[in-house]
Amino acid sequence: AAEVTPVGSFLPGGVIQVPPGTTHIPAGAFAGYRRPAAAVLPCGVEEIGEGAFEGLSTLARVNLPEGLVRIGKRAFAGCTGLRILELPASITSIGDRSFEDCVLLPNIKYRGSKEQWMQIDKTWYWCGWEMTMEIVCTDGVVREDWYFPY
Repeated sequence: AAEVTPVGSFLPGGVIQVPPGTTHIPAGAFAGYRRPAAAVLPCGVEEIGEGAFEGLSTLARVNLPEGLVRIGKRAFAGCTGLRILELPASITSIGDRSFEDCVLLPNIKYRGSKEQWMQIDKTWYWCGWEMTMEIVCTDGVVREDWYFPY
């Protein structure tokens, strides 16, 4: 049986299922869930709130639909098991430290061009303080490095 929450269901097998018709995932929506392996977000989700999936260390993959425009601060921070992430071309804003400590994420696939990637509103530490990330765009790779000078 699924555990139903105000935002969605936590299905057997460790899948967070957000129901169709959801447009906003509130801040901290899934923080504290135990052992999720994946999250499936339906078309129509436009915004992921601050810390919505923060600290879900077993979360390995997330399906982010086309139409998503904003990822809030620390939305996936501490998802240390995250290995697969694909961002839609519709993204216009990525909050501070959204992917901090996602240490197993080798790259992020982006369904837009390098030029589109550079137009996204994001801080220079959107992925954390000391991290290198390759963004695999439709027309090549963008490499971003962040190192805080102590």
